[in-house]
Amino acid sequence: MALASAEREVHEALDALKAPFVVHHDLVLPRTGAPVEHLVLGPTGVFLVEAKRYANPVIVRGRVAHCGGRSMGPVVDQAARRAAAVRSVLGVEVRAVLCVLSPLEPDGKRDRLVVDGVELTSARWLTRVLTRKGTGLSYEALVRLAALTVVRFAPKERRPCACGGDLVVRRRKSDGAALLTCSRHPVCRVAEPVALRSA
Repeated sequence: MALASAEREVHEALDALKAPFVVHHDLVLPRTGAPVEHLVLGPTGVFLVEAKRYANPVIVRGRVAHCGGRSMGPVVDQAARRAAAVRSVLGVEVRAVLCVLSPLEPDGKRDRLVVDGVELTSARWLTRVLTRKGTGLSYEALVRLAALTVVRFAPKERRPCACGGDLVVRRRKSDGAALLTCSRHPVCRVAEPVALRSA
């Protein structure tokens, strides 16, 4: 499977999650500018998902992961650090998930594969990991976190408006609600509330 199609498989698996799950792709951490590939918010918790593809199988034995005879410690540490950074911004527990786009042994179907607090899974079992019973966020908490994510994390690329401007987040003066509006406002009147929506 080519890398592009493997990454597409992860995107499609995440985008197939039904409401009230919210999926954000290609975000940037405030201050550091470090990329966040995928951020998933749902009733089972908040997840930072990173997808990695390797030429060799990834083998998990005990609490250690290896690929091609080398430790995957640096990759696992990076995912854990990014999850901690997202946690500091959102103020809630964020679980790191490393989606391995190469053969994974064992495949994670029966047992959870956790290395230093980071769960490893294949693309095939990714949605199962994300929908497994977790912290139990309420609908109100999800709405708040979805709005906070849009406000605090800038996407890697700006989202264009149909008029040619950029979509930006602003606060409505009357009630403080977050709105996604056009940068050419008030000339362009596009505005949509930030709620449970996929980015």
